[in-house]
Amino acid sequence: MSPVFEATIAGWAVTLAVIGGLIAFDLWHSRRNLHVVGLREAAGWSLFYTAVAVLFGLAFAFIAGWQLGGQYFAGYIVERSLSIDNLFVFVIILGTFKVPAERQPSVLMIGIVGALALRAVFIALGAALLEAFAFTYVAFGLGLIFTAVQLFRHRDNHVVLH
Repeated sequence: MSPVFEATIAGWAVTLAVIGGLIAFDLWHSRRNLHVVGLREAAGWSLFYTAVAVLFGLAFAFIAGWQLGGQYFAGYIVERSLSIDNLFVFVIILGTFKVPAERQPSVLMIGIVGALALRAVFIALGAALLEAFAFTYVAFGLGLIFTAVQLFRHRDNHVVLH
């Protein structure tokens, strides 16, 4: 059985303030300093944010216990792995809309913030619906099945973007 951790309002406030501060800094920096981002700079930012995540995980493990900390790191590694496909989607979108190279970091950051906001809204809405109505599980399941069938039916249709 996993240990139980009750997050405090102060803990949530600090966590959300740090996240908000990092996003605000990134938005400010990407708008203030328009330029083409090279591989070295991108790797530096990636290392910086990885370090932030590791420091958060260590702090969380120290506060909540190492078993929950280990679960955080396992989840972080899975999410980090899955986020690589987003990179390809962003490259396709930026190329399709011919976003100038010096504007790409700014556009990318706005896209990420928008995706995070929409993810939060849909998670909250879905959780509320699941809590309020038992049939929501069936409705969401039918939606997924319908989507899978449509994808299978149109698997040979190729979309060409110009």
